[in-house]
Amino acid sequence: MSILPHSSLSTLRVVSKSNLSESAKSSILNDIDMSLRLLKSGIGSESKKEPSSLIEVSSLNKAIVVYGNLLVQLSQLIRSQSLMAISEILRMDKIYLTGDSVEEITHKNNNFGYNKLRLEQITDQLIMIEKWLED
Repeated sequence: MSILPHSSLSTLRVVSKSNLSESAKSSILNDIDMSLRLLKSGIGSESKKEPSSLIEVSSLNKAIVVYGNLLVQLSQLIRSQSLMAISEILRMDKIYLTGDSVEEITHKNNNFGYNKLRLEQITDQLIMIEKWLED
């Protein structure tokens, strides 16, 4: 169900699936399915990468390179989490449009443990860089 602004900002109109024709529902469901496939391919390509090991920092040049790699890893982590969140929203929209109950649906996040590990490794590497800079 989506909320769309009405003629004034203080009044909102709720648009439900009952206001959609069968052809409109079918078109939306097809678009959702296509989007879910695209998101799945984007999520899958990212989740197969091995987490990198910590790199000992011994010079300023190495610290700069390691920091740059951390920025790339962090942006990939944010990308992965964003794609998964969008995928979950689309999946709930599909369930709603098909008339299935969403009350008992649990959010699936197969990459949660992996992403948590990636974030911990990024944090540990940043701590190593910080300690080297303090020395």
